[in-house]
Amino acid sequence: MSPEDLPAPAAAAHRNGHARLRGMLIRLVERKGSDLLLVAGAAPTIMVDGRASALDEPVLNGPAIEQIVLPALSRHAQAQEITITRKNGSFTMEESLADLVKRAQISRADALFRAGHQEELEHTLGAMGL
Repeated sequence: MSPEDLPAPAAAAHRNGHARLRGMLIRLVERKGSDLLLVAGAAPTIMVDGRASALDEPVLNGPAIEQIVLPALSRHAQAQEITITRKNGSFTMEESLADLVKRAQISRADALFRAGHQEELEHTLGAMGL
């Protein structure tokens, strides 16, 4: 499934995430920075000459980081076992996607597109009654 196959809202979110990442990377290069830091609970930050410099962007949460980063990953990279660390533990990508579907932050179709292990996601969604 390609981004063009996604429902319109998911395709728009995919394009928006890609555009946001591109804009942050352009600012990183323009300011001669070395790293782009995307951390939940903080604004995107770049390292310039060993110093952290927050970008003029909203504070990020886990789903926002996923929306920014996932469109940039190859299908192969998305298929790798990815864990997302949250305050109360570590979750597989599929568990995190199922949680986003449960909270109605992404559609089931978008979650299946992003999942590296679609069968695991289907199983997790079923166990959650979704």
